[in-house]
Amino acid sequence: MSLFNNKSPKRLKNTAPLVKFDRDGNIIKEKKETAGNSDSDGSMGEKERMLQKKIEELAEQVEAQWEKGGKADDRKAEEKAPKDDPYNEAVPYDFPGDIIASIKTQISKFFDLSGEKATNAEGGKPGDGGKKNKRRIKINRSTKFGKVLGAVLDAFYEKKEKYMALPKRMKVLSVILTAVLMLALITATFLAWTSGFSDTEAAVKATSEEQEALAKILDEKYSEKRSQNLKPLPYKVTKKELDVRAGAAILVDASNGCILYEKNADKVIPPASITKLFVMYIVYQEIDKGNFTMDDEVPLPEMSWAVNQPRDASLMHLGQGQKVTLRELMEGLAVASGNDASKAIAYYISGSPDKFVERMNEECKKLGLAKTRFVEPSGYDEHNTTTARELATFARIYITKYPECLADFHSLKYIDYPKKDNLPSWQKHLGDSLAIHQVNTNPLLGLMDGVDGIKTGFIYESGYNLALTAKRDDQRFLSITLQGQGHGTREGNAGRIHDGSVMMEWAFDTFADYLPEGKHELRFPIPALAVKENKGRFVNLVPAWTNAIPVPHIMGNTAKDSAAAVTYSVQLPNYTYGDVRQGDTYGYITYKIGDITLEKVPLVSDRSLKKGSAWDRFWGTLAKIKLAGNGTQADGTGSN
Repeated sequence: MSLFNNKSPKRLKNTAPLVKFDRDGNIIKEKKETAGNSDSDGSMGEKERMLQKKIEELAEQVEAQWEKGGKADDRKAEEKAPKDDPYNEAVPYDFPGDIIASIKTQISKFFDLSGEKATNAEGGKPGDGGKKNKRRIKINRSTKFGKVLGAVLDAFYEKKEKYMALPKRMKVLSVILTAVLMLALITATFLAWTSGFSDTEAAVKATSEEQEALAKILDEKYSEKRSQNLKPLPYKVTKKELDVRAGAAILVDASNGCILYEKNADKVIPPASITKLFVMYIVYQEIDKGNFTMDDEVPLPEMSWAVNQPRDASLMHLGQGQKVTLRELMEGLAVASGNDASKAIAYYISGSPDKFVERMNEECKKLGLAKTRFVEPSGYDEHNTTTARELATFARIYITKYPECLADFHSLKYIDYPKKDNLPSWQKHLGDSLAIHQVNTNPLLGLMDGVDGIKTGFIYESGYNLALTAKRDDQRFLSITLQGQGHGTREGNAGRIHDGSVMMEWAFDTFADYLPEGKHELRFPIPALAVKENKGRFVNLVPAWTNAIPVPHIMGNTAKDSAAAVTYSVQLPNYTYGDVRQGDTYGYITYKIGDITLEKVPLVSDRSLKKGSAWDRFWGTLAKIKLAGNGTQADGTGSN
């Protein structure tokens, strides 16, 4: 008999202590022979025979009840058994079975379910007349849930009874058909679900908050590539020797900061009047903050008048009582390189030249210009210091952040000042007769195609300096030359023209920019498996940076032909599984021209995703099988 049978007998009181049981519950029949209880001829007495007969009858009853597995009446057994009888168990206690029955009872009570037996004609199998009992679950149907569950169970029992009435072969066939249908349904559902991973248009773009967070991560992780600092070309090239006569020089691609040529670029040299670019940069910052406007009328303190400047200083010719706007002062800085204009702005922005110089040095520190330092704002003092590399870094930041400065100020060919509107009341009758016509000090402005800035500088300690920029189509280059040689302005400008032309023409002939995102957004969705709360079912991989790539002229008639021949290939995983960290690398995009690799850029996740539940991971594991065969390469052309 199984110990787990719910019909195991209950404990019975041992009503006959002389009956013994072995460890398995079987009756041990013994005959005791005692001299006092036998007849003289060796046979039992009457009393002993009657007692033995009762014992045997009781044993037969207990054995029959044990075999049937029925349940004895506990109350009657307790009434018949002596209270002080130590042998009060007639059968062993069905320990595991009772525990299981108890657990079932507790579960039934918890769910308000209990077993009941059907005793009517419908409760038994066909042909048994309803004599067999069937166990069913009793449902509390007073609640909505109970009603629904009861209806489901009723349908189940009805199907079960029909199933049990089928012949054996039909039962086997129905089980097989059911299994096949279930498998087909699950397979169809799975294929329909995984087919959604091929619809990459359903991928959701990163939110603005996610984009900002990603930018911070990438700025820190790829600071060299993403910062405003200058950087070497992403591929190896043979160093070009150019006929540059200035003591120090550097040439960069303005769109990406790549250094194309350099000569003594870290030598410390006074910037001279190129210092005024820092003055103009601070003015733009203050206008962005809303503290000033270009149309503000600027008071002219006595120290800003032209008569109070050094005799050999460049001047805008500010004078007592004049009315001048901040815009006019900026024109005076860019075109005439007026030292008087720089003093007027310093007083207006910071209250004094000394405080303004402190502000200039603070900005240099923020930009990481360690060797650039100022002692006054005009550039006249030789103790102002910089290097060609740091000056190029700053100039690139300036024209990139405030590109309007080129059209508004640095490309102006001349200024006439002071005009009638600038004069004090006692000079108004003179009209424009006092206006001084000054031509832009940049000698390449209007001489070389594409030149639209930026600034010259000269003091004896630095020589003839030039910060030059030119743009042709969508290509812009920037050069710095310091310590240009020459005796007098004519020779100095000749050196500026020579060096500027050599570097700029070589740059436009040798390089053309390839813009990675010229026509298409570089966003590559891939399935994200076993994650939670991912509405788009994808994670987007984006380049860690999208700087323009300077392409060398190695094919075609021009450098632009080489840029148009650039191709890219993409290495992508088939999927991600589980946790995804924003900014982590999951693939690469490689740019090539022919067999030459120009740059290899990591593809990073645009968001973070957390591992899903066990159910998500189960389906994700199944999806791996379907997605494992997908391709991991994508290609594109370089047209932009």
